[in-house]
Amino acid sequence: MNGQAFAALQGATSALKNVHKELDVENVQDIMDELAEQHELSNEIANAISSPV
Repeated sequence: MNGQAFAALQGATSALKNVHKELDVENVQDIMDELAEQHELSNEIANAISSPV
């Protein structure tokens, strides 16, 4: 492996470590739950708006 490739791997590893410091599994699950709730609410609103009067 040449030096440039190794340096790129080190940089990528460092970047992933920084991302993982900010995003843990529980935090991601909470965000996904909130997103699902908002998506469901959007669907309910769309259904209410599109129903005949």
